[in-house]
Amino acid sequence: MSTFEVGIHYGIPEEEYHSIVAASSSRLSLLKRSPAHMKQGRAPSKSFADGTLIHKAVLEPALWSREHYVRAPVGDKRKKEVKQAWADAIDEYGEERLLPADTYDMCHAIAMNVSLHPVAAAMLVDIDAEATIMWLDPDTGVECKGRIDALPRSGRWKTSIIDVKSTQDASRNGFEQSFFRFGYYRQMAFYLSGLETLGLWRPEAHIIAVEKAAPYASSIFRCDEGALDAGQQENRVLLRKYRECDEHDHWPAYPEDPQDITIPSWAYAKVDDYLQENE
Repeated sequence: MSTFEVGIHYGIPEEEYHSIVAASSSRLSLLKRSPAHMKQGRAPSKSFADGTLIHKAVLEPALWSREHYVRAPVGDKRKKEVKQAWADAIDEYGEERLLPADTYDMCHAIAMNVSLHPVAAAMLVDIDAEATIMWLDPDTGVECKGRIDALPRSGRWKTSIIDVKSTQDASRNGFEQSFFRFGYYRQMAFYLSGLETLGLWRPEAHIIAVEKAAPYASSIFRCDEGALDAGQQENRVLLRKYRECDEHDHWPAYPEDPQDITIPSWAYAKVDDYLQENE
């Protein structure tokens, strides 16, 4: 499937999902910066690629095994033995299956640690992974799409949606900053709005946050209703802006008129501290 079709769909490859033209949470995040940035799009980054691999290792271990990712040889490729090891590995597995050793080790360790986490492992026992939802936003008529990491089929977590996020800091204080900075509160609200529109409302949204460095610790967070409501309100504004830009095929960047600028509110305290220390 490469066209928009309202409903919930399973098994759509990632490349096919991205080819479907519709408003998505990631596109709305770019739109929040400016319509021009959304129109331009964003090239996949290393963190995005790592996130995709982590998702496969954690959510779809059978797929990870079937695609048979291999730990690439380590060492200076200018050295004869290392160069030969690479050539042998490419001949045997194909270059697309070779992962840098640090990436392979990270994905393997994260998947192993999540599988040993008593709650996270239970949440992912019986799931539909990477489920695609498509719906028409009832307020604007805009075609919307989302790709939910995990929809539990049964058990205690059946009334929830689950997302896996890799992070530097999975503590509550640390991840709370990422939850806001990267717009995860808007993303989860977007998914819930889509499910509600499709008549598949699920009352809770959970995030499994996994750290990308040893000891690869993880935490589970239930998204607060206040945060989800804030995300939903922002999404409404962004979808209206999306519709307006799309209807007029006008994708402006930043305001053209001069804008007042100041320092962040928290910085005033830093200035005061500096002045007191140096008076």
